[in-house]
Formats: sequence, C-alpha cells, structure tokens
Amino acid sequence: MWLKKFLTQLKHKGTCKKGREDVNKRNPCRVYTVGDIGITIPGARAWGGGEIPATAKLIFLAPQEAGPGKIPPEAKVYIVGHGLAAWRLAVSKGLPAITPEKALALASEIVPPKNSGDQVQPYSGSTGKENKKGTIIVVYSSKTSVGKTSVTANLGTMLAKEGKKVCLVDADPGGRTLTSLALGIATTGDIASPQKIPWGLDLVPSLPDSPALGITEAKNSITKLAGDYDIILVDAPGRLELTLYTRVFLETASHIILMASCDHAAVAAVRAFVAGKMDELHIRPVTRLVANQTQPLPPLKPREVAKRVGLELTGVIPHDPLVDRMFAEGKPIPLMRLGRKGSAFLNALQELMTKGVC
Repeated sequence: MWLKKFLTQLKHKGTCKKGREDVNKRNPCRVYTVGDIGITIPGARAWGGGEIPATAKLIFLAPQEAGPGKIPPEAKVYIVGHGLAAWRLAVSKGLPAITPEKALALASEIVPPKNSGDQVQPYSGSTGKENKKGTIIVVYSSKTSVGKTSVTANLGTMLAKEGKKVCLVDADPGGRTLTSLALGIATTGDIASPQKIPWGLDLVPSLPDSPALGITEAKNSITKLAGDYDIILVDAPGRLELTLYTRVFLETASHIILMASCDHAAVAAVRAFVAGKMDELHIRPVTRLVANQTQPLPPLKPREVAKRVGLELTGVIPHDPLVDRMFAEGKPIPLMRLGRKGSAFLNALQELMTKGVC
C-alpha cells in the first residue's frame, strides 16, 4: 500500500523523537506528525486518529479517507494517491489530488533534514528567505482549436480580479494565439521576463520550441517563476508530441485541465494522449477532463466524449458567442460589458473553480 511506503520515506525527512503516532490494531497508520512541523497523514480507513495538531502545515488524505472534521486554518490539504479513488475524493471534497512523489516533495520543503543531534527544529512560520511556490495550472490538449486559449485568458483574468497575482504563459511556439490576443503581435518571449498586460496580470509570450537548456534548467526556471506568483496558468500547444517546456509544466502542475471539443477528431487525439503519455508522465491524478462545446450543435455530447476518452467528466463549457467577441475586441470576457444574461462561458469556469480544479 502506498501509504505505508509514504510514511517510511517521510520518516527519513525528520526524526520521530518529537513526533506522535496514534495507532490501533486495525489500522497502524492513523496520524503521523513530524515534531512541531505538522505533517499529518490520516489513515486509509475512517478517521479515528484524534484531533489534527494546531501546528499542522500539511495534511495528506488517503483516497479512502473521509477526512477529519476540524482542520487548522493554516494547513494545506491534499488528496494523495493514484487512480479513480483519489480523483473522486478530490472532486467531492474540492481539494487538489497529487501523487505520493509530489506529496514527499511538498513535505521536504518544510521538514528539515536530520542534524547531528538527531533533533527536529520547530517550524517558525518563516525560514528567513521565503520559498513561496505558486500553483501551476496547465490547460492542455493534444488537439488544436479546442478552446485552450479562451480558458487560459478568461480563467486568469477571473483569478486576477479575485486578488490573485497571476502570470499567463504562452507555451505554444507555433500558434502564439494567447500572445497575439494579449499583445496584438505574435512575438516570442523569455520565461525569466514576464510582461505586464492590460488585463491586470502578467504574460510570458510564446516560448521557444527547442530552448538551449535541459530539463533540469527548465524546471529551475519554472520554479523561479512560480515563486513570484500565486497562480501560473499555462496555455500549452495542441499537439501530442510535447515541447520541453510543455513536458516540464505538465510534470510540475498542481492541476491539468485536459480540453476536448465535442467532435470526433478532438476525441481521438485526446484519447491517444490518455492512453499513452498521461501515464508515462504520471499525471493522471491531477488531470481533469473538460468538454468544450465550441459549436452550437456539436456532433458528440459531453458524456459521450468522456466515455470515448476514458476519463471522468469534470466540467462542460457551453457554446458562447462572447468567445468570438473576445478575439475581435482583444480582451477577455470578464473585462467586457455584459448584458443581464452574463456569460455561459464564465459561469462554466466559475463552476470549475468551485470544484477545486484551480
């Protein structure tokens, strides 16, 4: 079971001397807290490990876990696991789902290594130099013209209007649709140099297809960028063969919105990605399928799209004429003057936000 292996690996991140392990005969993995740091892992069965420590900074729930009743306000909660069970719990709880590997990486950020005295230093709330890491959301599809740019631009603007510090990244070296929409010109950019745009957020213009750097350097540059923002929203190119930046963004994403329009060509392309590269990159737990009705009367219904792709359907974006108006006016829908009916497109994005997709 992944939980036992996870606990074993986590114990190497800090000593157990100041920790606490609540156990019983039925389930030996109830709550595990590393010193005063507060890494808490409820067991894989019904919650029964006592109160969550007030010092808890991270709470990892197993896919079968119902969850504790009271969670400290400072704690961040994640569903940890692979497959459908983790996804279902994440959707029902409105929480992000991450792999055990990513959970360990998060734990490593706040749990100090063992020192010579074999003591765990209490977490003081600040390390002197803050290592803030923004949430990375990738809007991806292995097919073009499925609405990735529309979702990226409008979702980013909505989050910025809520007070989030947002950076959009145009990872498409060929289409550059997001860059053209925001800047009025199809230009290239540098991930180290975001530009301010009139939408109330920043933009990294179209990134090169083959940058002169390796995977490690790309990850470092993305980590550095994420440290400056609350949200990084990536408009990925619509292709099955991934560029370097797209691959690294997918591997480091907290949420992946997998777009599919309701037509046969898009479904076939997305199904090929799900059957191959999605599991190769180990990103199934953080991937959510969204069907976009780009036509007034699409050939396929959203549920049929989900069935053919082989993923649960997280959201449906209805056809909205305001999307065409957005490209004509060069600004996202939240910045337009809307009638009484509002925007069906924005309503669908708001519903995705309430489901914890971003």
